[in-house]
Amino acid sequence: MTHMLITAPAGEPVTVEEARAHCRIDGNQDDELLYMLTRTAREYAEAYTGRSFVSTTWELRVDQFPLYFQLPKAPLASVTSITYIDVQGATQTLSAGLYQVVADAGPFAQPGKIFQAYNATWPSSRGHIDDVRIRYVAGYGAATDVPMAIKAAIKLMIAHLYENREATLTGTIVTEYPLGFAALLSPFKVF
Repeated sequence: MTHMLITAPAGEPVTVEEARAHCRIDGNQDDELLYMLTRTAREYAEAYTGRSFVSTTWELRVDQFPLYFQLPKAPLASVTSITYIDVQGATQTLSAGLYQVVADAGPFAQPGKIFQAYNATWPSSRGHIDDVRIRYVAGYGAATDVPMAIKAAIKLMIAHLYENREATLTGTIVTEYPLGFAALLSPFKVF
């Protein structure tokens, strides 16, 4: 199984201006650093939760058709296509009528699933490496649609990374992310 990013998000849930205000920075001399930190904090929070925050296109590749597909990223916005290489070696696109997409809604939605449609069967694929490919879009939509708790966690991480350019020693404990980060993101974790 291979999972790869096809189209990155069009924007960040937290803008440089919001990061600057949160970090209480006057002037724009650190904007390049803040942009890098906003992206880093978003990527870390997405990895922590197993989600895409802003609409992002992904491709899941598997060797053959399983009983059903569970797409790794949540929330599932749409399935763009399912393609496969048939037993003759030709690339085919699976008709949307042959499968059913099941996706939760809301801020805590778990990953979407794809099942065979009623009375349908998966076609025969060649069964070679990455022969079946599902292209899909995951995310809450635009940057403004990302839940506020996620944005708050990202801001905490940005401020922490801005102030601490390496792991932080607090007494005898080394911390890698700020207090509150995990608490804000834990309800959004994908299982």
